[in-house]
Amino acid sequence: MKNLTGILRAVLAVVVVAVAIPAGAAAPEKIFSVNMTPPNVNAGPGKLLTATIKNETPNGNSSINSFTLIAPSGYAITAYGPLPSGTFAAIGTTGGLSSISVTNLSPVKPNKSFTLALTVTVPSGSASSCTAATSTWEAQAWTGSSLSGDDFRLLNPPDTAASRTTTATPTCNYSLTGLPSAIPAGTSGTVSVTLKNEGPAGSPVLNKLALTAPT
Repeated sequence: MKNLTGILRAVLAVVVVAVAIPAGAAAPEKIFSVNMTPPNVNAGPGKLLTATIKNETPNGNSSINSFTLIAPSGYAITAYGPLPSGTFAAIGTTGGLSSISVTNLSPVKPNKSFTLALTVTVPSGSASSCTAATSTWEAQAWTGSSLSGDDFRLLNPPDTAASRTTTATPTCNYSLTGLPSAIPAGTSGTVSVTLKNEGPAGSPVLNKLALTAPT
């Protein structure tokens, strides 16, 4: 009789637990964001950028334990900053683009973030457009510590305020030729000058020019 009573109590406990869990309840979707800073950088090698990987999952135990950050076309990740003890990183390629994979992270729990310092070669942009170029970084994240396990979905603006874009602004130099060495006082006429862009391919177009006549 005692054994029967014990069995009934156990069954009742299971029924109570089952009722306490809402039917169809599911864990929150695993989501994350990437924020690249600074948003504007001059073209060239050895530029310093910071990537902040944030676990945007609202609650639960869905931790990010590894991720891959993928640079825009033309960019090259050349080095990275110090990592916490036990965390590893490797620079390589993903889909033909420069990337860095970070593994064995200390779990990045919901609403927490991980910051990665990068040294990057930034392209000069298009010679035909001769303007600053804005490019978008991509990323992948997993629950496993070795680029495996459940995937996280990467949020895209305007889903999140975090920005994944970097605007490359090339340094630009101009030369001005054709100015006469001397102009007789009291004369008037037209002076033809040549303005040449001496900057690298992709240097911004000069949209304002001011010439001041000598007194």
